[in-house]
Amino acid sequence: MRNPARRKQVEKLFVLGAGASLAATAVKSSEGSIQQAPLDAEFAARIADLKLERPGWVADSRKKVVQSFRPNGPFRTYRLEEAILRQLGILELFRSLHARRSRNQIDPHEWLNHLTHLICVVLNRARENRQALYRRLVDLHFPPGTAVQNLNNRVITFNYDTLLDCHLLEHWKTTEVYFDAIRERRDRPARASQDHPLLLKLHGSINWRCASDSLRTMIEGSGNANDEFLVIDPIWMDNSRIPRPIDEIAPLIIPPLPTKPITTVGIFNWLWTRAYEYLYDARELVVIGYSMPPADQLAESMFGSFQSRRMERIVIVDPNTAALDRWRTVLRRTGLKGLRWTYYESLDVFLDAENAV
Repeated sequence: MRNPARRKQVEKLFVLGAGASLAATAVKSSEGSIQQAPLDAEFAARIADLKLERPGWVADSRKKVVQSFRPNGPFRTYRLEEAILRQLGILELFRSLHARRSRNQIDPHEWLNHLTHLICVVLNRARENRQALYRRLVDLHFPPGTAVQNLNNRVITFNYDTLLDCHLLEHWKTTEVYFDAIRERRDRPARASQDHPLLLKLHGSINWRCASDSLRTMIEGSGNANDEFLVIDPIWMDNSRIPRPIDEIAPLIIPPLPTKPITTVGIFNWLWTRAYEYLYDARELVVIGYSMPPADQLAESMFGSFQSRRMERIVIVDPNTAALDRWRTVLRRTGLKGLRWTYYESLDVFLDAENAV
């Protein structure tokens, strides 16, 4: 944690999960029907059913992911995170205890590499629905035309999609929206301009790029010597297309893994540290569509351990009222007292209510 004088005092700190994008998006399937696109319970089925003629590598990657799935039951019947954890566990078991049998199995990183690229393809097709809820959120809480240093609201998101990002990037620079080391293009130097970015994407983003070797090193957990952070450089933004699994560049996202590499990778350590600082100095916490699943122990530790003298209000936006109880349980560990709790069942109801204040 840095000197408190250098931290940003935040008024509203938004925390976005898959439920936020689920409420805001729709995507057309190959059959012409409308499907939701974020990482919801049906996302594995969406990958299994993916039918695209272009880009040409998608069909081969889908085949590798689905047909090389080893747990009992088809890939499409699992929640995505559960599918990944079970698959990696079985493949590692074969490699450790059944060396001969493992020769006929797909390499764990190869399987995860194809799946990561497919995740990006599906999310890249997502578009806001007619309610334009993310645009409304930006217009209301991040007024266009305001200098970034005069904006006192910030966002933490666990989502990979760029549905919110695109609205912010219309009005502020790449380094102001994301972080100070990202490049607008691979061949351009990074231009640091903001130490308090508007949007902290704690698991990466489908439009961030890095060298594929760096992504593999990050996922496999091989850091630098002497316990130094793994430095991924360059990192740049690219909204044009999703690279192929065999390309030398890759999307910089952390797939659902048993252990998130924030303690070994410099950029993710930086992002999570800023998130922790925003929590310390926020006046309101607005949680939209993130129920803090028990499997995400790192997030639970962060939200259950910060201390704040400024926090006054907690807003929970979720169609499932169980999310409210979950957040009460976790935040109770922080010792926060005298908080005002507000609950809304949907993002549109929250925006309407906030706009009326």
